[in-house]
Amino acid sequence: MKINLSTNYGIRAVIYLAAEKKEHNSTEIATAVGVPPSVMRRVLQKLKSAGIIKADRGIDGGYAFVRQPEEVSLLDIMSVMQETDILKNLIGHDLPPCPAEELFHKKRAYLVDLQNEILQSLHEMTLDKLLE
Repeated sequence: MKINLSTNYGIRAVIYLAAEKKEHNSTEIATAVGVPPSVMRRVLQKLKSAGIIKADRGIDGGYAFVRQPEEVSLLDIMSVMQETDILKNLIGHDLPPCPAEELFHKKRAYLVDLQNEILQSLHEMTLDKLLE
């Protein structure tokens, strides 16, 4: 599993907004979490489109986290930010046939279980736990 930079930035931004409990503009958020402002604006737009954060326009506008922290998980944020499936290559769906296919099938059930456990852990890791 590889987490792209946008996902990392999205997680940082959402945690920051959830902890702050007030609106901030994109430059303030970018500065607070150490991300270039132009990149942060794109990240915030994706999070807004997914309903994880809200945005108010205008001179006094900004971005805010308005949901309950226990309602949003790392999996939710990662699903929005990742450009590919989070665990796409773990069990080899998109890989070419393997010369050791028979051996691989014996291990496939284990890998599927492992994938499901990782996804479940990401789902259970909600923002309220990260803010403790």
